[in-house]
Amino acid sequence: MSLLSSALAESQTFSKGTYQEPLLSFDCPQDQQEYGLSYQGDYEAATHYCGQDAPAGYWVYQAPRWTIYRRLKRRSALEQARMGGKYKNLVLKTSCPAELASEKQSLGSFSDYGWEGVSEYCGKKQPSGYWVWVAPNWFLWREKDLKAIGFAEQEITIPLKQPLKVQIEYQQDNKVWADTTVFNFKLGVLALEAWSQIPFPGRRPYLIEERPHFELLGSAGRHKMTLASPPRGTPWTLFHEMIHIWNVNVTPSWFNEGQANFISYLLVKDFHLPFAEPETWLAYQQAWEAIQDSDLDLPLQGNYSQLPQGKAMAFWRLMFELGGPALIKESFRYSMQNDQVSLMDFQAIMDKHLGQYPFSSDQFLSGWVLPGPYYIKQAKELGPVRYPLP
Repeated sequence: MSLLSSALAESQTFSKGTYQEPLLSFDCPQDQQEYGLSYQGDYEAATHYCGQDAPAGYWVYQAPRWTIYRRLKRRSALEQARMGGKYKNLVLKTSCPAELASEKQSLGSFSDYGWEGVSEYCGKKQPSGYWVWVAPNWFLWREKDLKAIGFAEQEITIPLKQPLKVQIEYQQDNKVWADTTVFNFKLGVLALEAWSQIPFPGRRPYLIEERPHFELLGSAGRHKMTLASPPRGTPWTLFHEMIHIWNVNVTPSWFNEGQANFISYLLVKDFHLPFAEPETWLAYQQAWEAIQDSDLDLPLQGNYSQLPQGKAMAFWRLMFELGGPALIKESFRYSMQNDQVSLMDFQAIMDKHLGQYPFSSDQFLSGWVLPGPYYIKQAKELGPVRYPLP
């Protein structure tokens, strides 16, 4: 075992296990922008990457170097649930056969769910504590010790109509990032609640946690928000996930995710905050334009996960430029009252705000959301753009 794999296994809070038998190491400094200072991956097939013929194996990044290993010795379920010492004093280990399928679907193989007060699970009353899911079981811990894993925490209060306490957990070396994150979160929540007139729907206090080696840029729901370690946990990611505190239950995904990306973009622009590669409007737009009008250019309805995010964003841009902030606001408010937004529902909103144009809502949606040709690709095709993108 190399010194690198030993250090990773011992010092990283969210380590997947011990990487063994290094096969290849090579520098790729530009990947720090996407993967941060360190990242632990799963098994990948042989490929050509960053100028190297890389063998099949497990990929680990310690900026600026990738190391590929032959084997990964995974930790036991109990070790994973302990989170490197973050949690201690195990209260119970439990599972519920009746809920197992839905839990695996929603939580995957692992979830650091966090604090829950006295509650009911599988028909039984459960004590308060910190819940960690390592499929197929829940582990309930009595105590949390952030200092043991090199983390710190802070709390702020946002002066909403009902004051909101926000907690953030972060690696001690990332205090500046944490300060900036909670400040931007405060700006965003105040602005979104005032704009939408929909009170903050998340848990109080609300938790934001930094997650090293997080495969995603971020995730959020009513319970808490998780952000990848800097430099990946950017303002746009923060605001995108903040929108999901409101619309997390809304379907379909093209509506939910496109709306989150577009409204969060407007917030970043309003507050004059920086965009960071690869999260830029231009990058998302170019990824979509690369497949536009090809066999890969599918309608958003039912195909969102197979398409570049840029297509849904471009659609919301089109709606904004034609119908303005009022159309975006009504769409958002409607989805808060009706988790399932049907095409008929959305078309009714479009008809209300786009009735002055010589196109039906079916034609506006054609090529974008519905199968068929594009009747309109850009707002300027209908004359001067009434509501230019900021």
